[in-house]
Formats: sequence, structure tokens, C-alpha cells
Amino acid sequence: MDLSHSKGFFCSFCFFLMILFSGCSGGGSDSREVDTDIIDLPYSANGEGKKKKVPELSFDKMEVDAGRILQGDIFDCEFEFKNTGKAPLVISGVSASCGCTVLRNYPQDKIMPGEKGKIEVSYNSDNKRGEQVSVIAITANTLPPRTELAIRAQVVAPDKP
Repeated sequence: MDLSHSKGFFCSFCFFLMILFSGCSGGGSDSREVDTDIIDLPYSANGEGKKKKVPELSFDKMEVDAGRILQGDIFDCEFEFKNTGKAPLVISGVSASCGCTVLRNYPQDKIMPGEKGKIEVSYNSDNKRGEQVSVIAITANTLPPRTELAIRAQVVAPDKP
């Protein structure tokens, strides 16, 4: 078998595959899908940074006070925010400090500079009593990468007959 013929065929086949798949990228420049190009954080672990535009996550309020609620009540709330930075914002995760707080919704796509969004959560006071604080942690491509929000409640036991 001629080795140069095999090399030529292999190169031609690779070129064909490259042409075939290069047109399959899909979205244009206005795509809201998360790409790997915006996951690059502009600062290294030692704090040395590149001069690069970054997103900024700015919340209207960092804490919601549910006030006095009866044990077993469910308190729904929203945390509204705006990307006040100069680059697309991507929220990669939202978690709560305990099972009593349930994440209902948060943006899964890019939030462009100047755009707003909201994180919706529910706090369940079942089996809770007294002063309660539930922390919601947001992980995003911001500096710092973690932002914490809180729900406070004074849970009172219902009167028993």
C-alpha cells in the first residue's frame, strides 16, 4: 500500500470534515446561549488581572425580611438585579443554605450589559421556630464569583387549641 496515497486521502478527509462542521456553529453574534468565550475570568488566583471588561451583578436588595410568619407558611420572594458591568453576565449556579429554601427560577442565558433579571425563591417555614436566616449563593462570571443573598424571618408557632 502506498503511504503517500493514504496521507493524501487522510488530509482530504480531515479537510472535508472541517468544512462540513465549521458551518454548524448555529447562533450569530446576538445569541443568548452560553459560550466558552465568556467563561474566562479576567483575574488569576493570585489576584493578577488582565485589563478586560467584566460583568457586574448589582442587586436592588441583598436581603429580604419576611417579618413574622406562622410556622408552616411558605414565603415567596424575588431578588431583582442588573448587569451593571461591561460584559455579558452568566449565572452558572444558585444554591440555598438549607432545604427550606427552594429555587424557583433564575436566568439560564446571558444577561447583556444594562439588562435586568430576577432570582425567584420560596422559603418554607415548616418545622422552623424563632429567628431564621436562609442564605442564597449565586455563582457567576463576576468578581468575586460568589454573591450571597439572604431571607430573614421570625417564625412563630401557631396557637394550639
